[in-house]
Amino acid sequence: MIAKEIDGDRSLEVICRLLGRTRQAYHKRNRSEEREAARSDLVVQEVVRIREAQKRIGVRKLYHMLDGFMSEHAIVMGRDRMYDLLRENSLLVRRRRARKPRTTFASPWKRYPNLIVGYNLCRDLSARGCVAALKMALRDNPERNSLIHHSDRGLQYSSSAYMKVLGTKIRVSMTEKSDPLENAIAERVNGILKDELLERRFESFGEALVRVDEAVSTYNHLRPHLSIDMLTPAAAHSKSGELKRLWKNYFSKPTPGGLDVQAPASAVA
Repeated sequence: MIAKEIDGDRSLEVICRLLGRTRQAYHKRNRSEEREAARSDLVVQEVVRIREAQKRIGVRKLYHMLDGFMSEHAIVMGRDRMYDLLRENSLLVRRRRARKPRTTFASPWKRYPNLIVGYNLCRDLSARGCVAALKMALRDNPERNSLIHHSDRGLQYSSSAYMKVLGTKIRVSMTEKSDPLENAIAERVNGILKDELLERRFESFGEALVRVDEAVSTYNHLRPHLSIDMLTPAAAHSKSGELKRLWKNYFSKPTPGGLDVQAPASAVA
């Protein structure tokens, strides 16, 4: 690098001698830097491709998703180096300032996958959209004896049309208050869809339909979840037996005075 900045009258050989380097070492270093730059460009291009569908996916998940890609292209790069590379290329995701209370997974039951099995985009807040989503969810789940349907206290979920679809075999559970922590799984899934996978505005209802379909498919089949050991919801749903959980649930700790203290939950999805 220094040799190129000095007057061309001095030969490369003389400069290398002054620096205590051979010409071969100089060219070898240049080739090494060029290869490293090419590998970095490949990684950046792949990150940009992934971000087309998952605009706000972070470095830890990207590093996991790029494992096979980097092995295929003989790229050795640690997570810290990838973080620096994305920062150099202005590809880090800036945290959005939370304007509403945020919720985390707070259920003591085994609900690992968080797989979206039913959804519907409706033009209004009537029960029609909820009923259509419920029918989609039940379509591929004929076994209903052990199902528990949990929701907030929205009027749509207690309407006669909705309850008719639920039938008598599915047990019904509702939140006691308006606390989003009582419906934390749904709140968390909705938050991911809105914050990471969907735009703020759409040009038309038809475009919104297409984008919602894409977002649900990406969430179920492409987006790894830190809370289930970097599996996608679809992969976790297809597994049998225990899954590795990486979150802490809300639970009550008895105190000497006889009071229950609710310990905070920390979860990442």
